[in-house]
Amino acid sequence: AAAAAAAAAANAANGGRHGSQSLSVDKHRKLTSLSTEEPMRRLLKCAEDLFAPSDNMIQQVVQPRAFRRTSSRHEHSNAVDAENLSTEDRRVLELDDDGGRSFVRVLLHLCLTSNEEVVSGALQLIIRQFSQQEELLAAIKQVQLLVSEDDVHVFKRIKVNLDELRSKVEKSELWVNDSQQQDDQSSLSANVAAIDRILRDITALCECSTRAHHQRLLRNLDAHNEVMNLLKIAHDPDNPDICRLMQAAHRFLQAFCRQNKENQIVLSKFVPFFLEQTSNPKLPAETTLTVLYHDNIELCRTVKKKIIQHFVAALDTRGREVKHLRFLRTIVKPEGQLIPQVQNMIMDSFSSVSEDVLLFYNDPTSMATLVELMRNEELLESQTTNDLLYHLELVDLLSCCTEGMNVYTEIKCQSYLPLEDVVRVATHPEAPPQVKSTYCMFLMNCFLETEVEMKEVHYSNHIWDLFRSMIEDMLRFCSDEYDMSVKAFNEYITNVACNTIRLYFKICNDYSVNLSEQKSSELILIIDTLCSVNERVKGTSISNFHIQHAAQTISKLIADRDIKLPPEIEARVTAFLNEKNAVNMGLSKWAARIRVRRGSEAQKVDERTIAQGNSTNNNTNSSNNSN
Repeated sequence: AAAAAAAAAANAANGGRHGSQSLSVDKHRKLTSLSTEEPMRRLLKCAEDLFAPSDNMIQQVVQPRAFRRTSSRHEHSNAVDAENLSTEDRRVLELDDDGGRSFVRVLLHLCLTSNEEVVSGALQLIIRQFSQQEELLAAIKQVQLLVSEDDVHVFKRIKVNLDELRSKVEKSELWVNDSQQQDDQSSLSANVAAIDRILRDITALCECSTRAHHQRLLRNLDAHNEVMNLLKIAHDPDNPDICRLMQAAHRFLQAFCRQNKENQIVLSKFVPFFLEQTSNPKLPAETTLTVLYHDNIELCRTVKKKIIQHFVAALDTRGREVKHLRFLRTIVKPEGQLIPQVQNMIMDSFSSVSEDVLLFYNDPTSMATLVELMRNEELLESQTTNDLLYHLELVDLLSCCTEGMNVYTEIKCQSYLPLEDVVRVATHPEAPPQVKSTYCMFLMNCFLETEVEMKEVHYSNHIWDLFRSMIEDMLRFCSDEYDMSVKAFNEYITNVACNTIRLYFKICNDYSVNLSEQKSSELILIIDTLCSVNERVKGTSISNFHIQHAAQTISKLIADRDIKLPPEIEARVTAFLNEKNAVNMGLSKWAARIRVRRGSEAQKVDERTIAQGNSTNNNTNSSNNSN
């Protein structure tokens, strides 16, 4: 932009010798009718207005249209129209009849003033003056071609629905009222029914197999803005019909931006409005915000602290709701990637809330309450908030905040849930597998895989109490009476428990933690039990990946510590590890064959491209010789 401005300044200097060219009459009048006593910022405002025609032209160019396949005569006509559009409207982008030079000349003079606001505005207009073509090209890239009859039909249906929705929203004052008259009630019911039908229709488009295509089409037709205008109309929040309509609008917005990053970014500018709507418990604004940020790392990285504080404060003022915790869980680990600044902001916000928000069962009285909750497994399947679900979501959120070796959050969470309390809950006989999995994940992130070494964990007896409980669960898993259809328990045994064992003994091996004779015998029992678990999952759809890694880690520790295994257990472990090595060798050979095959295919493509290039060159040379 600076180089372009310098070039424009040079043109302005040359203009004095060759005679300055004037602006068109209408635009010249805008710039010259100002008196010298008026502030220069009004001159900038008039200059900004000059961009309105170019903006309108861009909107006309990129307006979605339905294209059908036509005859060659019609195709030629369309090409001529496109060429005429480019040449006729080019002058609109120039803003004057002098190729933009006179306009830039005025802005350069404004840059010489002493008013910082005027100088800043002038520089911004200069930058935009020389980037109009890029703006136009970026807008044209967003054009969506409708190449099938179904797409054209969907386009027309959406257009009709949005036109009807826009008309009813603009006339909302006529039918959204509190009157109890029969005519007014019939008008309200008719309009609510019509808008509800429209919302259900466009929501269904976002939930079908071609969801992404329809989501983009709805975005290009500004469907989200029409629905946002519906949400902003003045209405009685206690009216059940209007409330049902607003809920349908939120359901559309959720479907509109679900798994669509472009639509999520478009809706992100309405985040402050959604935050205001969270005060109404009848509207699912929290769910809309959760879907809006879901798996969008760009939005989650730019989330402001006041948004996090808003949700944490809602836990204190509006009650313990799971939906608030799920939003925080969504923004802390989008797309499986951790964001440390979000982790820190969440922990800072928790520091200022009451003890009722941080629902931990640390004392004997509250532990008895937790045991009663765990006995009622129906609470885990409930769709409504209850104390057990809230507690598990809270522990899971803290686990995500400590993941990735963040020493600040680790210290905070260790003070909330000490190791002794974690093991007490995870080893309780009444604890369901969902509770055990959540607590073990917290144990791994907060106490085992930490930024600062936790030596007290290495020599703690609590962790061995947990291992004894895991062995009992694994033996129950291997029994003939066990039902393999219990997915939660299967996941706990084959994934969470094996990962906990692997991580702890890896730390023991890395830091040369001494093992007593009793613990060495228990270590032998653990690896023998892992072999039994591996035999149990053979022939099922359950993966033994984590089982193999846990057994390999323990076998390495046993070999380094020179621990003697009984012959029958040693034979089982050897067969288990040989099986794993054979599988890995087979996978390596398969990957090598794939790489060789892809390399040969790429080589054939390169040879074919070279041959085509040589043929083209020969034809060109022959043509030149004949000429």
